[in-house]
Amino acid sequence: MFDLFTTTDYTFLKLDSRAGGNTVTAEYSANGVVKLRDGMLQADNVEAHDSASTVHVRPSEPFLADIDNNMVGHGIRVTKDGKETVYRVIGQTEGYDFDRGQLEFYRVTVKKEEIAPSPSDLPLQ
Repeated sequence: MFDLFTTTDYTFLKLDSRAGGNTVTAEYSANGVVKLRDGMLQADNVEAHDSASTVHVRPSEPFLADIDNNMVGHGIRVTKDGKETVYRVIGQTEGYDFDRGQLEFYRVTVKKEEIAPSPSDLPLQ
């Protein structure tokens, strides 16, 4: 997978989601296959954002152990054309090489979302 497609650097955001909102508690630099589909689509005379953006994550990424291999609910920051965009992970599937029975990648579906900065980035009061 990672040898066949162009890979992109991204930042995985470990989030703490509480009643007060989402806060970044840790950030991890990573590299994977990022497929962003941020255009508009039209169906039945209604336009909506296409939320079928995906990121293929290497199973060897160190942040996976920190979140028990469950990326749903956490975030991914991607820089494209000099602009940073944050996405929330809304789905996760595993990709196996069935001949060898080996996990080759995680494919996560992501959706654009505003996420609060980490507490260390907030101004002191």
